[in-house]
Amino acid sequence: MKPWFFACLLALSVLPAAAAKKDSFTVSFYKAMAKQASNENLLISPFSLHTALTMTYTGSAGKTRTEMGDTLGLAGQTDAKLGQAYKRILGSLGSIGNSTQLDIASGLFANSRYKLKKQFLDTGKLSFDAGVQSLDFASPQAAETINKWALDKTQGKIDRVIERTLASDALCLVNAVYFKGTWLREFPLKHSEKDDFNLQNGSIKKVMFMRLKDGAFRYQEQNAFQAIKLPYLDGRTALYIFLPSKNLTLAQLESRLTDANLRSWMTGFYDQPGVLRLPRFRMDNAHKLNNVLSGLGMPLAFTRGKADFSLMADPSNEIYISSVFQKSFIDVNEKGTEAASATTVLMGGKGLFEKPPEPFYMVVDRPFLFILRDDRTGATLFMGHIVDPKS
Repeated sequence: MKPWFFACLLALSVLPAAAAKKDSFTVSFYKAMAKQASNENLLISPFSLHTALTMTYTGSAGKTRTEMGDTLGLAGQTDAKLGQAYKRILGSLGSIGNSTQLDIASGLFANSRYKLKKQFLDTGKLSFDAGVQSLDFASPQAAETINKWALDKTQGKIDRVIERTLASDALCLVNAVYFKGTWLREFPLKHSEKDDFNLQNGSIKKVMFMRLKDGAFRYQEQNAFQAIKLPYLDGRTALYIFLPSKNLTLAQLESRLTDANLRSWMTGFYDQPGVLRLPRFRMDNAHKLNNVLSGLGMPLAFTRGKADFSLMADPSNEIYISSVFQKSFIDVNEKGTEAASATTVLMGGKGLFEKPPEPFYMVVDRPFLFILRDDRTGATLFMGHIVDPKS
């Protein structure tokens, strides 16, 4: 088996008119990260990042707001409309069902030395259900409080999302996502066994493979890949696996990833009997995202003295984004999937084909792409690729 890309994609449609732009951000963000991590396992949460940055966006103005809006796919949307959209999406995601646990939380941790604008704080509370706390950022206790919040909201999976706060920092915005789902069809443990996984450098590693057969799967096969949908018991979330064809590398498949292609791929599944062999995998990732986000089109937000967050605080405070950091975790096994992510935005101051006749045989024995997604809302919770299931 060679590298595959597993796409754990939960797609968030903020507003119908902006959905295509939102998808474009998800794909652009993923491709930028995949290029950086071409020889490493990758896990990101587009949903968590987009939520944290959208909260930040509501405090921006002028050219900073224009850049952020264009990058995030929010251009032309008022804060009121964004607030209504997020209230709908969070309400929908909060009612997935008892078989799946999906917890989403946002927090605004404000430096008590700054006076933040009431409208900005109210938007955070009302639109994003964000709790607001005032802390002394000059004290080490501030970082401890934020880290404990993230640990609690991710069921102990994500810790230390921030190393320290400075007296000059104005605000820390945090979004946390925790997912735990059981497969609709579990992989029988008795069928799990070690086999060869083909690494990108040509070497082979023995890893534990799960096996699922009998019955129909949601499957598709194109010249560039095999893909399969693995639904969870709740009936609306699923893990999607994209395995590059043997004549393509993972990077070559990822180069074909566009928002239009992704939408097409996600609608191309059909029922087909077959056999799936998929490695267990477990990993965690941590990424500082300043350079990636600047490169995607919003450099002003990170530029001290030029960023405009005058809807967040008085312009004399010269508030700017000093750091965007995301830490994520995922565990895929015979029973189901557990995943978590926390994104921090630290402000410095002065998310059908005809059935083929023959059963498929899909062995995910090489690097692959994965997407974890809620099919009802189309929101991308997690997305990444695996180049070494055992690393």
